[in-house]
Amino acid sequence: MIKRCSRCGCAELEDFNDVEEYYEDEWSWFTSKRIIPALKCKKCGNIYKKDIERLWKDKSEFVGTIHYYDSDELYNCVSDEELIETYKEDVDCRGQLAQGVENIDPKNISLRYEIDKIYTEAFNEEMKDFMSYLKAIEKSFVPKKRIAMYWNGNYTVRIYEDGTKVRKTKESKFISEFAENIDVKICNRCDMNCKFCHEGSTKKGKLGNILDAKWVDTLKRHQEIAIGGGNIFEHKDLIPFLEKLKKLDVIANITVHQKHFEENQELIQELVNNKLIYGLGISLSDANDDFIDLVKKYKNAVIHVINGIVTEDEIKKLMNHDLKLLILGYKDLRRGHKFYEEKKTEIEERQKWLYKKLPIYFDKFKVISFDNLAIEQLDARRFMTEKEWEEFYMGDDATFTYYIDTVEETFSKSSTSDLTERYPLKDDVVEMFQMIKSS
Repeated sequence: MIKRCSRCGCAELEDFNDVEEYYEDEWSWFTSKRIIPALKCKKCGNIYKKDIERLWKDKSEFVGTIHYYDSDELYNCVSDEELIETYKEDVDCRGQLAQGVENIDPKNISLRYEIDKIYTEAFNEEMKDFMSYLKAIEKSFVPKKRIAMYWNGNYTVRIYEDGTKVRKTKESKFISEFAENIDVKICNRCDMNCKFCHEGSTKKGKLGNILDAKWVDTLKRHQEIAIGGGNIFEHKDLIPFLEKLKKLDVIANITVHQKHFEENQELIQELVNNKLIYGLGISLSDANDDFIDLVKKYKNAVIHVINGIVTEDEIKKLMNHDLKLLILGYKDLRRGHKFYEEKKTEIEERQKWLYKKLPIYFDKFKVISFDNLAIEQLDARRFMTEKEWEEFYMGDDATFTYYIDTVEETFSKSSTSDLTERYPLKDDVVEMFQMIKSS
């Protein structure tokens, strides 16, 4: 793959015309000169002519291996560039002690130097003060465990067990072949009758076809499915559906109302233990101590609140408990539209309060995240630099995601799409995504 100098390991070899003296015949005492095509190492000056075969040539399929110590996983890299980029990304995400590089040929001095440089820079950065040192130790011994890695179009996606997602590409932008995440409504049945429900769910709502639907069999390995309703526990096929997704290596996440979360603890614990679900979203209705204690039992639980519905008292009760919070934009659709007309002043006052006070809550929660509608309503971008925005913003609707309504058998850009902008369900998830992207 790569020719390197056998003396110093350098890969920069230039053409060189060497002059050699030789005897014209075996009986002659006179010599002549001739030019011999050769190669010369730019770094150490070593010259290779007739003995060019002494050049070190890497005949291995891989240039090096990354060893992840927490899972004992090995990841082989086929080029210097891949090894350097992958190792740097993992060091940034997991800490410099969570993985190591093995099987680099000792002559590959330049690659070894780059790997050592990444390690040293990361270590020095984390040692700036005592607190960062403690964080480095925590990172090293409690690293994020990767649960999935896959190619999608021109980029790779890595998903970690805490829900972190990392995209990487060598191109100027990410071009997806299929949706990373599909928001799937499986039923319209729910006993809560929330006045602002944008799905319009009722006690006698319908259940969607999720077991026999052809599109399910076309899901890609490691795609994420965000399952919601309605009350998903009302669906008789929920467990078989989750088992089918697991067999397909699809990552299932669910969203439930706080009341249903509290009522179904035994079932939810079983789903988590059997790895039938990963992410657990809980729609807040009453911020009390018992609820907070329940949420803290699940490392991937995220409390969902709605901009314009959540109150300052509720936020104060939730903060300083190391909780994850997702702020959703207010959806002016179905019952949400009627409720907005009735409570417009109250909703807008709460939105103004959250817009103003939002920055003081950032360090009161383990994580605060937003859906795209909340980003727009709260102008969340104002708190980020351009670099931070590029790093953390996960993309517009239909760039990496879309929505499927199995009850109405339609798909659209998102659950807030106008009812006139929804299309009849098709049999292939990629076909639907490409249609949404181009619409």
